[in-house]
Amino acid sequence: MNSKLILLLAIIMGGITTFLFSNYMKNAALSQEVITNEVTVDIIVAAEPMKKKMSVLQLKN
Repeated sequence: MNSKLILLLAIIMGGITTFLFSNYMKNAALSQEVITNEVTVDIIVAAEPMKKKMSVLQLKN
């Protein structure tokens, strides 16, 4: 009797876990759609060391 109870509880907890994980993944997919609709901006990274108060426009030359 004890092993049957443990098996039943394991099956019930597995079902609950599957349901919760499914809901989490649906919500994650919806939030990903919101992120992709945002406006993006360009990021400039210096390819060489810059001196203090040096403008990025001076590096383009």
